[in-house]
Amino acid sequence: MLVRYHHVVIQDPLPPPSPEELTAVEQELGVPLPAHFAEFLTIAHGGRCDFAFDADGETISLGRIFRLERNLDSEFRLGYDYGTILGELGAEREAKRLPKQVLPFAQGGGDMWISIST
Repeated sequence: MLVRYHHVVIQDPLPPPSPEELTAVEQELGVPLPAHFAEFLTIAHGGRCDFAFDADGETISLGRIFRLERNLDSEFRLGYDYGTILGELGAEREAKRLPKQVLPFAQGGGDMWISIST
């Protein structure tokens, strides 16, 4: 299945995240998700895409978009598993001491982050 978010094609996304899943991320961050990012997650949730861009001479690619707290069978269960936004957030905070409001949301040729600020 292919879906489109603006100029990016997303392959095989999961069903949109539930309000409980979005709330769990917001509670962990301590701030609401920006509306445009929440919209992106409703379309691209857990999918894959081949998207790359140049940032100051470095190619940044977006591959696997992390899912919220669903397991791979699309069942909701709150947890911090590998490949979930909260699971990756916990691991990266521990390993790299990420600031509270930096959210890993995808993995490609390197790590991709979205910064949520108040």
